[in-house]
Amino acid sequence: MKNLVIASIIIVVSLNNIQCNMNKSTERRITVSGTAEENVTADIIKWKIEISTQNNVLEKAAETNKNSVQEVADFLKPLLGDDKELIITNCEFDENWKYERGSRFKIGYYAKTYIMFSNKNMESYYDIWMGLSRIDNVKIDKIDYDYSKRTEIQNRTRKEALQKAMEKAESLAGTLGCHIGKVIDIYEDLSADEKYFMDGPYNIMLPESRSPKETTLLLSPDKITIKTRVKAIFELQ
Repeated sequence: MKNLVIASIIIVVSLNNIQCNMNKSTERRITVSGTAEENVTADIIKWKIEISTQNNVLEKAAETNKNSVQEVADFLKPLLGDDKELIITNCEFDENWKYERGSRFKIGYYAKTYIMFSNKNMESYYDIWMGLSRIDNVKIDKIDYDYSKRTEIQNRTRKEALQKAMEKAESLAGTLGCHIGKVIDIYEDLSADEKYFMDGPYNIMLPESRSPKETTLLLSPDKITIKTRVKAIFELQ
């Protein structure tokens, strides 16, 4: 008798679980996304430079690299005015190989370091660019642009994106003769927050009335787009 009672309880619990799963599977939902963006003129320059040195002796390659890094840091710090803006990273060294006619030959060692920094003073672009060109073993790896009030804009575009997602859900549900219910889930699609530039490259202008040695290089950047995408799931009633 006791075994029969236990079996009955198991059967009831199993039936309840089946009913719960059936309710979940038959629940109607609608998933939508909304996107909002704003175009702004960049006011921050982000630099990434590479210091690469080679030598037949690894220690000498590393020592030369260290000296070049220090020379770059000494040059940049007075211009940036904030040590926190200068990031020295990705220090590495390894054997240096040369490939020729299907074979490879060891030609010594290399040492490499990356320095990243940002600068809000567009007028210092020319001074930094020319100053770095005078330092041995330095290569500009990448220059990017950003906007100082990006977070403020993103906070605004998140709300706009969510509003657009809700309007889209209401429109789609209305087409089916339904309406949306409560929100089940909301999340931001971070892949949409990729900085990209509008039409054309950045314009660099040297005023004709002044010589290159005397002038301050004027940087005239195009606009960048700050985009936010929000996805939302609503009940469909």
